[in-house]
Amino acid sequence: MLQSLVKNNHQDAKLLDQVQDVFGSVGLEAEGQEMIKTAIREVVNLNNTGTQLAKSGKLDEAISLFEKAVRNMPDNSTINMNIANVLMMHMKANGKNDNYLYRVRQHLERVQRHDPGNENFRKLNTAYEKFLAS
Repeated sequence: MLQSLVKNNHQDAKLLDQVQDVFGSVGLEAEGQEMIKTAIREVVNLNNTGTQLAKSGKLDEAISLFEKAVRNMPDNSTINMNIANVLMMHMKANGKNDNYLYRVRQHLERVQRHDPGNENFRKLNTAYEKFLAS
């Protein structure tokens, strides 16, 4: 449960400290640190792989990777924003698609619920609104 919490909130320093405190309270400081490091490393590596796939034009592969990631980390803002972005990239290259538009909106709504003050969310949401209007 804590690993999932860390993966969904890997950039939330306050939460990570709280998770570490939970481990510390039962004498498992080292295990807690390792679990947190491993979880963060997994999220970062997955995100980097998906981003590289998208940058190299392998949009379908990037979408597939991010879809799998978001099933395992549904509240991770970074993953949700990246899949929304890649879906929009795919539509810009291949034309609008109602299914993809719906999915982008779903991912953006997750970010808005989970991390409403996220500056990157505002930028991506604005880009989405402009894309819809085009």
